[in-house]
Amino acid sequence: MALVYAYGVRRTGPIGHLMIAINLTMLPAIPFFGGHYLVDMIAGAGVAVAAILLARKVPDLMRHAAKSALPEVGRLAQSPH
Repeated sequence: MALVYAYGVRRTGPIGHLMIAINLTMLPAIPFFGGHYLVDMIAGAGVAVAAILLARKVPDLMRHAAKSALPEVGRLAQSPH
């Protein structure tokens, strides 16, 4: 969660940088005070990276789907009634 949050505020200026520093500083404390094992953190980082990559890819997939659907819609609009 800390990695996704840090990714989300990365372009918000000094406040975002402060929040990133706080989140990254918090990461080493999670196994001791947060009740998670190191393997939980590694798996969570993998899920976070996968989610970020997927979130970045979805708009491209949607644009591609819209472009492939538009010729069909255009052809239907030009057909005589």
